[in-house]
Amino acid sequence: MNDAVSAAQAYLAQHQSVENDPTYQTLVATAQSKTDSYLALQAQLDQAKGSQTAVFTLQSSFFHVVDQPFVIPLKIDQHLPAVKYLLFALVGVLSAEALLVYVVARRDPHIRAVQDIRRVGRFRPLGSAPGSIQAP
Repeated sequence: MNDAVSAAQAYLAQHQSVENDPTYQTLVATAQSKTDSYLALQAQLDQAKGSQTAVFTLQSSFFHVVDQPFVIPLKIDQHLPAVKYLLFALVGVLSAEALLVYVVARRDPHIRAVQDIRRVGRFRPLGSAPGSIQAP
């Protein structure tokens, strides 16, 4: 495009009368067509950039965070009735389990130690812990 415009301007500067000159008219027509082609291509490029900007704008609007998330620390009020009942239930269940273990241990005296397991069954335990650790 620039070369065609430069050629038309150079031809105009070299010749006095170019009103009816077919060479000049050809150079001007070539420069005009190349300029129009360039402007059409520039318009297509601007349209593509506008479409690309629109896509980025839409994507950012889809994933827009209104409020940043934050963590509220968990505070348990021990004076609430639900918390009191939960604590009472926990203490009751632990007491019942301890009582059950005690009663079963008192009623079934057969197995009390690892030696009883070795005596009753014919299998070896997976491991054993020493009775006391001696200090050097």
